Parts: sequence; C-alpha cells; structure tokens
Amino acid sequence: MNIAKNAFSVLLTGLVLFLGLMLFASSARAGVPEVVSAKITGSTQLTIVYSEDVITNVTNYTDLNLSSSGTASIVWIGGSGTDTIAVDFDTFLYNTSETGTIDIAGVTSVSTGDFLIPVFGQVLTDGRGPHYITACPIGSGNSTFNLST
Repeated sequence: MNIAKNAFSVLLTGLVLFLGLMLFASSARAGVPEVVSAKITGSTQLTIVYSEDVITNVTNYTDLNLSSSGTASIVWIGGSGTDTIAVDFDTFLYNTSETGTIDIAGVTSVSTGDFLIPVFGQVLTDGRGPHYITACPIGSGNSTFNLST
C-alpha cells in the first residue's frame, strides 16, 4: 500500500511539473510580436502586418532595398498602436511587380512591451499586382480604354 502511494505521488508530481513546463513554454512566446506579412502596396508604400498590436516608429525600419531601384529611405510610418503598419519611402516605383527586403528591429508589443526579435532581410512581396490597359474600338476613330486592377 505504501509503494502504491509513493508511485501515485511521483506520478502526480511528474504530471504537475509537466503541465507547469508546458504552461511556461506557451506563455514565453505570448506577447512577442512577429511579422505576419510584408508587402509593397503602393508606389511609395509598403505594409507590414504583425501578429498583434505594436508600438513602432520610423527608426525601427532600415536598409530598405527594392528590386528595381536599389536602396530607398524610410520617410514616414503610420499605424503605430495597431497590427498593421504603413511605411512610406522616398522612391517612386513604376514596376507593379516590385519586391525587396527590409530590416526591422525595436518594435514592441502594445500588450506586454516585449520586443520583436530583430528581422534582417525581411522579404517584401508584391502586394499591388499588375495593371492592364485594353483598347476596345467602338467606332471609326474612337476607342475606350479600360483600366483593370
């Protein structure tokens, strides 16, 4: 009977330790923001979506490199306090299938104050898509142009 009590006690202690470790491991990542997506969304703008609301400023974004024009400077950010951040840069992009990279560091969680693990070379995907212009003749000498996005 004493052996059964000891075995049960050891089993119960092991279970409590295991559950405590699992709870600690899952809470260790809670509150650490992560980049969900990063896309070039306009001719002078990119949009970064985080896993949670973040506090950020223009100095948190550096080393912006664009596929067609090379380096660009960050001039403004908007959306601090939310999970979606708009980042404006100083180069006008004509190419609608632009990609690039950016370094991100110093962004913090609104809820916990925990810092984003710095991301060097975060890939920026194309978020604009191609634009097509088609000409459709209506009569002699007249045409209409339809812009599709």
